[in-house]
Amino acid sequence: MYSCNKQGAISIIEGTDALALDYLEEIGGLFDECLNSGQPKIVFSFKNTPLVDSAGLEWLLDALEKCLISGGNLKLAAPNPLCEDILRITGFLSRFEVYPDTLSAVGSYTR
Repeated sequence: MYSCNKQGAISIIEGTDALALDYLEEIGGLFDECLNSGQPKIVFSFKNTPLVDSAGLEWLLDALEKCLISGGNLKLAAPNPLCEDILRITGFLSRFEVYPDTLSAVGSYTR
């Protein structure tokens, strides 16, 4: 299950399920809510996300593009070792700002 919380003007999407095809409709709905609430400043927290698959990676790229077009950004936080390996091997670490924890990712929007 995924949820979207606000910390000031920053939206934080996090959940306990894999960032995978089976959950993209749920995640996409939350993302759309964040995107439609003004300039999107979004953090996707991997803190409790066990895995990301190819559909999840594609969703991340699409979500980043939508944020950038709207004048915002999508930053990633707290990937576990497996998710971090997947992001590194696929080249995603160079496409996203990735932070060791959610608080750091949220704070990066003030700099």
